[in-house]
Amino acid sequence: MALLALLAGMLSRSTQRSYLRYWAMSWACMALALSALYLSLVLGRLGAAAQTLYFLGEYAAGYLLVAGCRNYVDGRGPPQRALLWLLPAALLAAVLAFAGADFTARFGPQAAIMAGFFGWALVSLRPALHSPRRRLGLRITTAALAILTVLFAIHAAMAARTELLGMPMPFYYSAYLSIYNLLFEVVLGFGLVTLAMEDVNNRLEQSIRELAGARDGMERLAHHDPLTEALNRHAFASMLEHRRGAAQPGGSVALVDIDKLKPLNDAHGHAAGDAAIRAVAKALRSVLRPDDPLFRWGGDEFLLVMQGLPVAEARVRLAPLQESALRVSLPGGNGSLDVRISIGVADLPGIDRINAAVAAADAEMYRYKGARRG
Repeated sequence: MALLALLAGMLSRSTQRSYLRYWAMSWACMALALSALYLSLVLGRLGAAAQTLYFLGEYAAGYLLVAGCRNYVDGRGPPQRALLWLLPAALLAAVLAFAGADFTARFGPQAAIMAGFFGWALVSLRPALHSPRRRLGLRITTAALAILTVLFAIHAAMAARTELLGMPMPFYYSAYLSIYNLLFEVVLGFGLVTLAMEDVNNRLEQSIRELAGARDGMERLAHHDPLTEALNRHAFASMLEHRRGAAQPGGSVALVDIDKLKPLNDAHGHAAGDAAIRAVAKALRSVLRPDDPLFRWGGDEFLLVMQGLPVAEARVRLAPLQESALRVSLPGGNGSLDVRISIGVADLPGIDRINAAVAAADAEMYRYKGARRG
């Protein structure tokens, strides 16, 4: 019992779990109670005071066991009014210590009370049994509590049988009584420690999942433009680094520029300009394939990388956007306006030649823009 108390106490200090502190104090009280019982048997007739400590220590151990189980389930501590039971418990312990001719007569009521504590702890853990993930530690703990409840009820019945009917307790039972108690109380201690470690492991896994989610969120913020949800230049550099040296198919790139965005901002405000940028990003996604990355290349520019798509097919995909205006609703219900874009497309021999391809697409885009102005 002392070793179990020490183990639970060390775990409670490292994991900061209140229920482990209650269980550590429970095993400590049990160890002190058994020490007092041994002392009372050594002292003989003078051991009644030590037996009072034994009975009171077992009451404290049972109540702290229940308090730990309740705290494990709902996180709450024992109510302050529980201290009011200290005086009646001490009086009951003193009465039992001085009652009866021998220890068997005293142990009968004590066994019934401890059966009640073990049953109470079992009932306190019942809400955890409905968890979708029933753990091994919980199964061991509930099984040990159920067995101890029945075992101590049998102890109480056997003691009553001996006291009331004068029938001696069977040797096969009395000789191994302490072994039964020790065995299943150690199993209970093992189950409680296992239950605590599984809880710590579950909380650790939850923390890891939360950290992974936060990491993914930060990575998304680092790689995505918050206005359009398109990738940014940092994501473009990461893509080049990731694919460097790998065999990549050719394809095409396209550079898209929003015409006259600055006059639009000056005339209608930056909210209207942001609406135009989002509308263009949405229109570009509608013609891209699922695996084609879309980058916000600048304030009013977008870059499309279309690997495996020849230039001719890329021009066919993008032509409807370049030849017609996009209708953009102004914020605040202030009407709508037409937004036009200029697009330049260039051949992409391989990902290692993408910078040259982007420069070629940029030159074509400005040629188109100049021709349209003319």
